[in-house]
Amino acid sequence: MLAAEELLLPLDRLTYFSHWITPEPFELRYDVRFFVTQVPSDQAVIHDGVELTGHVWIRPAEAIKQYEQGQLDMILPQIITLEDIKHFKTIRRLLIPPENATFLPH
Repeated sequence: MLAAEELLLPLDRLTYFSHWITPEPFELRYDVRFFVTQVPSDQAVIHDGVELTGHVWIRPAEAIKQYEQGQLDMILPQIITLEDIKHFKTIRRLLIPPENATFLPH
């Protein structure tokens, strides 16, 4: 697909952040990994219409606030990940690989 669309993914710019697996007793289970990167300010976003149907660019603290006010729907891994991310003062600090960071996510 990437070759057909002549797209290049700069994977060297992705930083692994966390991995969540739902405990076995839960009926609805997920296995999700979170990555972080810095996005160019003029980056275009295109939705697939199935998995991703919309987007908004907001700070983690604002996303948590909107969730708490019932304006944004999220599940626990997203909430906890945003709680962790909101403590970083800059994107540069967030992008330090976990093995070199003093703050380790869940």
